[in-house]
Amino acid sequence: MATTTTAPRQLTTKDTAAELRKTLRATFPRTKFSARMSTGTGYGWINVTWTDGPTTKQVRALTDRFQSERFSGMDDSYHATRNTVTLVTGETVTPNSCGINGSRHISPEARGWAARTTGVAATDTLGPDTRVTGHGHSIHTGDYPRLGGDTIHHMWLAGLDLTDVDLTA
Repeated sequence: MATTTTAPRQLTTKDTAAELRKTLRATFPRTKFSARMSTGTGYGWINVTWTDGPTTKQVRALTDRFQSERFSGMDDSYHATRNTVTLVTGETVTPNSCGINGSRHISPEARGWAARTTGVAATDTLGPDTRVTGHGHSIHTGDYPRLGGDTIHHMWLAGLDLTDVDLTA
C-alpha cells in the first residue's frame, strides 16, 4: 500500500507573524516581543521588536526560519527559501514572509546595569569629541541618533557596545 504525504499547511503573512511571536515567547519566555506585519510597499515583511532580553543574533537564528523568501541584491529579486517550521503546537508549516527585520531596544535599567558592571558611564548624550564604533560603522555626535537611516536604539554607551550582551537575566 502506498503512503501519501501531504504538504505542510501554507501560512499567510499575518499567521506567520502570529506564530513567530508565539515561538519567540516560548523560546525566550522572560522577554516581550512584538511581531507585526508591514503594510504598503513593505507588505510581506514582518517587523520584530523587543527590549533587552536575547541578542539580535539569538533572535535572528530563530526568525530566519520563518522567512519564505530572501532578497538578493545580486539580481535585485527575491528567492524562495523552501523553509518549513515546526510550531510550538508540533505542527509543521510553511511560513510566508518576504523578510523579517529585528530591532532590539536597550532599557535604561540595562544601561544602568552595564554601567555598574563595567564601570563605563552610560549616557544618552554623547560629548562633542565622542567617537563610537560598532558593527564596522563609525559615528560622530553630529550623526546621533541616526546611522544610515536606522535609529540607534541606545545600544552604544560611551565606549560600550551591548549588541552581543544577552540581557535576559
